[in-house]
Amino acid sequence: MIKKLLSSAFVLAIMLPSPALAKEDSNLDNFNLPVGNVDITELPLEYQETLAKRTKEVDKYFEEIGKLRAEINFKESEIKNQREQGYVTANMFSNLDALNDQLEYFENNSLEMAGLEKIGTQEPQIQPFSNNNQADVSPPTIYYDADTNSYVLSSGWKWNTINPDNNNSYYDAFGIRVNQEPVSVFSYGISTYDYYGNSYKPAFTEPESSTYGYMLTFEDKAIGRNYTAHSGTSFMFFKYYNGIPNGKTVNFNSEYVHTYEKTTLNNPGVGINSFFGTFSSKESGWRAKNSSFKTYQ
Repeated sequence: MIKKLLSSAFVLAIMLPSPALAKEDSNLDNFNLPVGNVDITELPLEYQETLAKRTKEVDKYFEEIGKLRAEINFKESEIKNQREQGYVTANMFSNLDALNDQLEYFENNSLEMAGLEKIGTQEPQIQPFSNNNQADVSPPTIYYDADTNSYVLSSGWKWNTINPDNNNSYYDAFGIRVNQEPVSVFSYGISTYDYYGNSYKPAFTEPESSTYGYMLTFEDKAIGRNYTAHSGTSFMFFKYYNGIPNGKTVNFNSEYVHTYEKTTLNNPGVGINSFFGTFSSKESGWRAKNSSFKTYQ
């Protein structure tokens, strides 16, 4: 399963012959894009440079959003614990309100903050089944990036408990998928956070990308009774391989996979209708997932 550990900076810092940014050229109309993972080095130089710049900027945007969410989760947990002990101060709620205001501003101003136009998606009335209640996954959100003339799909997860297993480090996975609609994947990124809201850029195995999306396997490191992947956020840049699917309803899926007790996730990947991968021990791993959809007129 473990091919080669890569720094998350590997997919974000595309190596270019010149640090100077050439004129932005988002026109790939004359370029025959492959389905699935795109070899960035084969793209026109102008597009490589634009994509590298935008991937770094978008990565920073989602990293900040994820950090705010993690800090909010910690503050809410802290207030809950203090309330159980009969000691809650107004300052606690004031700090929480300020964090929520920041998060709301970031999420509602993606075009101003990151150059991403948020496209309306809907959540299904019946959510996909998750065989646990220890973690929540957010429904994928889709954006349009004018600089690269491509789409960005983002999602994340958070634990509802702390120290759920023990103080050992094991491998988890997270993936985002476009259901049944083939795509060309340009780049992706991931940020994780511990219980207190500290951020990390985890090393991950060589990404499992396919016709429909990607899945990253990374180490959830133990720090005492804390973990580096208590929550996280991830994203990918992509284009629809067959063009914008006008007249269709497209489903988006995200999935978080957790392993423990020395269990590994064997053969992780992304299929046309689902993520796949088997646990080396069925009793020591579970999945949490969510979905959304967009109808193109």
